[in-house]
Amino acid sequence: MERLHNENDLAKFLLKQRKRKITIVSAFASGTAKLLRSIVAANDVEVILGTINAFTSPSFIDEAKTLLKRRLWVDFRGNASIHWKLYLISPNTVIIGSANFTNQGVALGQDTCVVIENTDLYNDYQQQLEVLKKERQVMAPGAPDFDAALERHREQHNRNQAALQTAQQASRYVSERRTSKVPSFDVWVQQGFLTIPLFIWEKNHSQEEKDEVSKIMRDQDAVVTHIAGRTKKPADSAARLFRDFLSEESNGPRPSFDPNTIVLATKPSGAYMRFMQLDIIVRNAQRKRDLMIELPKARYMQPFEITPAIKAAIVRLIEKEVCGHYAIPVDALQAELLNG
Repeated sequence: MERLHNENDLAKFLLKQRKRKITIVSAFASGTAKLLRSIVAANDVEVILGTINAFTSPSFIDEAKTLLKRRLWVDFRGNASIHWKLYLISPNTVIIGSANFTNQGVALGQDTCVVIENTDLYNDYQQQLEVLKKERQVMAPGAPDFDAALERHREQHNRNQAALQTAQQASRYVSERRTSKVPSFDVWVQQGFLTIPLFIWEKNHSQEEKDEVSKIMRDQDAVVTHIAGRTKKPADSAARLFRDFLSEESNGPRPSFDPNTIVLATKPSGAYMRFMQLDIIVRNAQRKRDLMIELPKARYMQPFEITPAIKAAIVRLIEKEVCGHYAIPVDALQAELLNG
């Protein structure tokens, strides 16, 4: 038995393998597509992923699907999905511990795992995985419901990431309310977020939409006053009760974002790029439009500073159609900044 550690970590161990059958079973996966490509180049690789809390990165699943074809399996049972952290290497190597197939996990900075060479244990795990693959919601690409299940996972992942970021930003706002310093992207990334909520808009607001938002604000005047923490109503018109808004055609059973989500809003060209907090979300069923309204505040939340380099990198990702599904994958932005 061998214990892996941060100086002889799991990533290094996997990269040493040649012409082996490797099975990776992980509750979560993110940021390790490059590592997976290197392992696949020298071995026969199969990956099985869980979807607990929708944490596994959809962009990782997209890349793994391209690399592995039907050698990828995703357990779409959500919080009932597999929670193993298991790596099997033919003919008889079993690696087990707490390390997910994430950058942090395979580096073993906070995790641990052991290497066991035991043929019976290896075969027993392989048999259990064959049983797992027969579960109805454990699917490989090409299965009839795989794409629909992946889109549901993607939407929930984006919403969960947005909620985590909003909660963190609110906490930072309270603890640092005496300073206006905005963290750098590199500092923000260290918190482990996987996506940046994104809204791309092309057309300016119509007068009809502006009038509708003004009416909404008049109708919700008392609620808005409470949310914004004001004790007095504005002296002038209802237009003072909102700073800006976003709008889009209604798609799906609910709007693309939940109330209070902080999104990066921009034109495809990068014009008017800034963070917005969508305090009020209203669906107009008659017009089939969703209105996402930002209220005026003494201080506007910014997760990180949008530098010229970051702005240019995001525009390139939009052009490459990497930023679909209302989110920017953080690992894609990091790679673009590195290569740009």
